[in-house]
Parts: sequence; structure tokens; C-alpha cells
Amino acid sequence: MTKQKSWATGLANASGQGANHPPRFPLAYADLLANLKARCPRDATSRVLSVNRELILLYWDIGKIIVETQKTKGYGKQVMERLAEDLQKIFPTRRVSRRKTSGSCAVFI
Repeated sequence: MTKQKSWATGLANASGQGANHPPRFPLAYADLLANLKARCPRDATSRVLSVNRELILLYWDIGKIIVETQKTKGYGKQVMERLAEDLQKIFPTRRVSRRKTSGSCAVFI
């Protein structure tokens, strides 16, 4: 008999219940279980939305830095293409692309 089974058997015997009867739980147990079950999908969704929000903010910030650097340093198409290639090597699981925006080239991860 495993430790877990012997613990459950001991609990059932200590509570006056035989091995053939399920253990008795407080009536509030069902409410507790329902409350926890109801929270899980909501919390999982909110975590996904939070991560997506943070990624959007990160990508926006990266794009802003690239565009500002391009404007102040005068980087052209070749530098932006190289930047896209280097970022793709650093982050191989991400899709890195270049987009032309009002005559300039921005790199997005």
C-alpha cells in the first residue's frame, strides 16, 4: 500500500467511515471547489492578455528606438536590412520583418 493510500485509509477510519464509503467533507467544500474552478479560466485569460500587452509595449518601444535612431543617425535601407538579419539570428523563434513606413524602413520583431 502506498503512503498516499494508507493516509487516505487512515483518514477514513479515523472519521468513522469504512473503506466502502467516501469521506465526508464540509458542505462549504463544494463552494470552495466551484469558486476555484471558476477562477482558473479567468486568471489564465488575464495572464495571457497581460503577456500580450507587455509584448506589444516591448515591440512598440523597440520600433520607436529603431525609428528614432534611423532619423538621428540617418541609417538607410542597408543598415535596416542588416539589423533585421542580426535580430533574426539573435531571436530565431521570432519573426523579424522590415516594413516601409513613410519613406523609411523600420524593423519589427
